[in-house]
Amino acid sequence: SDEIVELLRGADLVLGNFETTLGTKGYPAPKTVVLRSTSSILEDLRKMNVRAVGLANNHSTDFGYEGLFETMELLDRAGIRYSGAGRDLAEALRPAILTFGELKVALLACASDMLDHAVATERSPGLAPLRVDVQISYEARKHQEYVSPYPNIFTRVDEDDLKNLLIVIQKVKKEVDLIVVSIHWGLSLQPMVLEYQTDVAHRLIDHGADVIMGHGPHVVHGMEMYERRPIFYSLSNFILHESKDAL
Repeated sequence: SDEIVELLRGADLVLGNFETTLGTKGYPAPKTVVLRSTSSILEDLRKMNVRAVGLANNHSTDFGYEGLFETMELLDRAGIRYSGAGRDLAEALRPAILTFGELKVALLACASDMLDHAVATERSPGLAPLRVDVQISYEARKHQEYVSPYPNIFTRVDEDDLKNLLIVIQKVKKEVDLIVVSIHWGLSLQPMVLEYQTDVAHRLIDHGADVIMGHGPHVVHGMEMYERRPIFYSLSNFILHESKDAL
């Protein structure tokens, strides 16, 4: 609505998770849902004062590396910064640095929900990973009851992926005033926060992160103040057009 646009335009800094691809290059990935938006959406983002977005999510490679690279190029042309994707792991882990007033802010994006081929490595392109092993018990699957992370759901985060993020946070902390970590994680429509999410969020803050911006489950989860810093475990969807466009 016009009221929301005006609210965003009056904000000092607007960040988001960009969960689609742009352009015409590449071929659809072998998955049930693939997302692609027209480049006109960039003008909408600029009208809403969006200055940087996270590209680490399960739809950024819906049209392969070609589609990912074209999306990055179009965002560059529009003057919208991004984090979470790159031509190798180092670039994917590189935060977007922004300034407003006298403050310098870093946006660092990562994802636990992506196809294996989408994970960036030292020699291949892709997304900044925070991989998580999720095992759902037979009883939970049978009754579709995700009532508690114990004992129905077992999770284990990839310590190497987490270590890479912590190293970047500690390094960039010397250069900026505020670090926002955008994380695409969790299970679709999960009704509660999983054990690893709390642990990971706390560890990120302990190493220098200031805001945790979680998304992925398509539902709103609770927030937590930890060490006087906010953790938004799941912000749900802001704009989700069932046709092709998603943010």
